[in-house]
Amino acid sequence: GAENKQKEMQKQQQRKKKEDRAM
Repeated sequence: GAENKQKEMQKQQQRKKKEDRAM
C-alpha cells in the first residue's frame, strides 16, 4: 500500500545519503 511505498522511498533516500557521504 501507500505506507509501504513511503518506507521504500525513505530507504532509497537513506541509501543516497550514504552514497553521497562515501564519495
